[in-house]
Amino acid sequence: MNRERLRQIADGDAGLERELLLLFRNQHPGEAGLLWAAIDAGDFDAAAKAAHRISGAAGTVAAQDLGMLSESIGLAARRGEREEMRRARPRLECESRRVTEYLWGISL
Repeated sequence: MNRERLRQIADGDAGLERELLLLFRNQHPGEAGLLWAAIDAGDFDAAAKAAHRISGAAGTVAAQDLGMLSESIGLAARRGEREEMRRARPRLECESRRVTEYLWGISL
């Protein structure tokens, strides 16, 4: 995560920054679960939508790597590339875990 970029997004408002991080921390696991389920089911439409939501949320909290990985899965889903989604999933899961652990490890 790029905390300086997050400060810019929040326009220097520490309260807004905290609110964005808390919201992401609390909602991301559910969104990620929807994405994993869609990938497992081969539901390209649901996977593309979940990946898009994750990418947008990641952008809001300046989790750039998570956003890029989500975008790649979303693109694979829109193209109907099931194997590409499955290949990209472990990298996204790892980054998702890293961001979530980071957010639980800081004082909010």
